[in-house]
Amino acid sequence: MKDNHPLPKDSEERFDIIKKYDEVRIHFLNNPDPKCIPLFLNSFGEGSGIGVYQHIEDVLLKYSTEEVLPYLISALKSEHSTGAHK
Repeated sequence: MKDNHPLPKDSEERFDIIKKYDEVRIHFLNNPDPKCIPLFLNSFGEGSGIGVYQHIEDVLLKYSTEEVLPYLISALKSEHSTGAHK
């Protein structure tokens, strides 16, 4: 997952990547591991991830604010920011 940061812009050609991304999301939803927090928070590419990005919230809610907040702050400062928060 780390090799695909951020994910490519939404397109039909990239649907296979988004499908695998969703499988990874479901894995961590069912098998929590805090190591996935920075991976997910730094994975967003341009677009909506064909609707999958919105579901990352379910994974992040498995963790405390103290676990998520440092990674969230770091992701918001990332050079790979899509500009959604600016």
